[in-house]
Amino acid sequence: MAVRDSKFTFQRETVMMLGIFQPWTKKDTEVFKRAITKTGQVSICIREVPRREDQGWIHSPEDITKQIYEALEPLGFFVGKHFVVAAVPNVVEMFSGPDKDYKDEQTLLDTPPPDNAFKTADLPKDPFEEKCEGSITFNPDMKHEDWPEG
Repeated sequence: MAVRDSKFTFQRETVMMLGIFQPWTKKDTEVFKRAITKTGQVSICIREVPRREDQGWIHSPEDITKQIYEALEPLGFFVGKHFVVAAVPNVVEMFSGPDKDYKDEQTLLDTPPPDNAFKTADLPKDPFEEKCEGSITFNPDMKHEDWPEG
């Protein structure tokens, strides 16, 4: 695993979180905490979607970025050190060639964290101290934006 307390480096291995994040929730924070244990840095990519009040898609990428900072900084995760945030096109499918150099993995909240998660972290408190109510049941047809909020 990469050194957690160094500056975010674009050449280092990085985990990408791609989503609409309308809005950023505690569940998104939980996924982030799992993601950062993989490489020590995360690229959060906010999909640009059309405003749809009927779907609850009312937040701009700037609003969501602010929500991300407000959720992660109190836990000791900082932009430019542990994560970067970028707005990206409304990506709905991803393809790669046969010789890809990354792993296809999906981290779900029901997946237990690794035993050594956060043991090397320099955080003010245990990030797993805050618990989300309930659990997500895996449904391959359910999109992130359809998850129940809690």
